Amino acid sequence: MNIYPWKEDTKEALPHIKKDDRHPNPIGRCETDVPTPTDISAGYVVRALLTVEGWFKAWELVVDNRGKEYWTQDGVKHSISDLGVEVPAGCLMVPPPSSLYLIHDGSSWFVDLPLLIKARRQERDGKLLASYSPAIEQLTRWIDIAEGDPAALGHYKTQRSAWHAWADALCDLPDHPDWPWPEDEIPWPEQPPKPTRYAAP
Repeated sequence: MNIYPWKEDTKEALPHIKKDDRHPNPIGRCETDVPTPTDISAGYVVRALLTVEGWFKAWELVVDNRGKEYWTQDGVKHSISDLGVEVPAGCLMVPPPSSLYLIHDGSSWFVDLPLLIKARRQERDGKLLASYSPAIEQLTRWIDIAEGDPAALGHYKTQRSAWHAWADALCDLPDHPDWPWPEDEIPWPEQPPKPTRYAAP
């Protein structure tokens, strides 16, 4: 006789097995002689429906989304691990393009503008801290020791003016009408060359 077993944990149907009709226990635990459905749509599996007492009641078709990931409208990622779990309405099955796309309307991701503005400012401030401040400190020291040497003084002050202009351009970026450039790379002003010592001709 044909026996139709299922997994004890998920109740998912397993391939049928044959047992001798004279077997002392032809239908064991997690088994039935009721055939499983054969016309199963893609994305679905057959699962045993049990009574409260744990006896076989019927076979049912349930959706199988195990392993699928989805994102709720607050940008939180979820993963489905159980049979019969549907992807909630209003969720997206595709990940955000980047960490700045943390909100969606159920159909498309959008840039989180406050987060983008914060990231742009942090990037700009990082440039000022990493490049502008050391350059100005170096040029200030050279200017202090170049008193009495007009050529060297002019050389250092010209470089310092270029660095000041670069810093001003960075600080003015938030006033640009396209700030914070949600769809494009930000047009960072070109950074001046590294400060150089004056070399007499």
